[in-house]
Amino acid sequence: IPLCGPRLHPPNCNLTMNGTKLLALAAVQACGIVFAMASVHSAQEGAAHKTHHTDAGHMLDPMVGCIQVAAQFLKEPVLRGKAVEAAAKFCSSASHLKDPSYVCPHFKEAIEVALENDPVLKKYDAESFCKSAEEYMVGLRGATRVPNTGSGPLLNFKVSPRCESTVASAFAPDETLDTMSVPDFWYAMCNNQDCAHFLPSRTKWCKMQRQPTHSYMICEGVRKFAHDEVEVHEGGMMTPKQICALYGEFVKEMGRDADAYKKVMHHKTTKLN
Repeated sequence: IPLCGPRLHPPNCNLTMNGTKLLALAAVQACGIVFAMASVHSAQEGAAHKTHHTDAGHMLDPMVGCIQVAAQFLKEPVLRGKAVEAAAKFCSSASHLKDPSYVCPHFKEAIEVALENDPVLKKYDAESFCKSAEEYMVGLRGATRVPNTGSGPLLNFKVSPRCESTVASAFAPDETLDTMSVPDFWYAMCNNQDCAHFLPSRTKWCKMQRQPTHSYMICEGVRKFAHDEVEVHEGGMMTPKQICALYGEFVKEMGRDADAYKKVMHHKTTKLN
């Protein structure tokens, strides 16, 4: 997995925060983190949920179930835009959905993000579409496992009290953070939380090791989500509590997307844990 390339769009590593600690510079070091292990972790998690029950009581591989549904709207290989359009159209006409006006926008958003890191000229049939989509959905669960943020499933995620103290220590002695710095702040904290609040010149000693909890896609996702959120607000400052609340909303939004995906692509199966 390329860690520092145009596909990941790492934030400007020269950004300063409140004129004090160059927190976002931690993204430079974060670019050296090996996310391949996290990908292995996601693959292992996917294997743990390899099968689930259909309404007929049989066991069905999620890929098999996905391909059966995707084959209904992908009759031939098409480029990404056409694949997303076909999936969205299928969703809008799905008779089993009780509220397509709510489900389909979240479903489309999930598909767009799931495919966005694939090669631009890649063409999707049912199998390749599902490979990218299912891998993304498994990876989404990592949003609930970023250390010191919170716990619980995607749709019922609770922000941990530890989040505020962890965030506060990252830009101490300042008590608030410039709103426009929050996206890159979360990117750095997500990538390299244990050392993110130190200048790069002071992290040579920092050799924290832990079982991978999430992949780069979560860090990219929270940065994009925070960017969209702060753009609609006027410039100002945010407290640790507000910054943590924003992460909580990000996780729940990912939950809504994942839930919409399951309702469309796996509606005949029971809910995964």
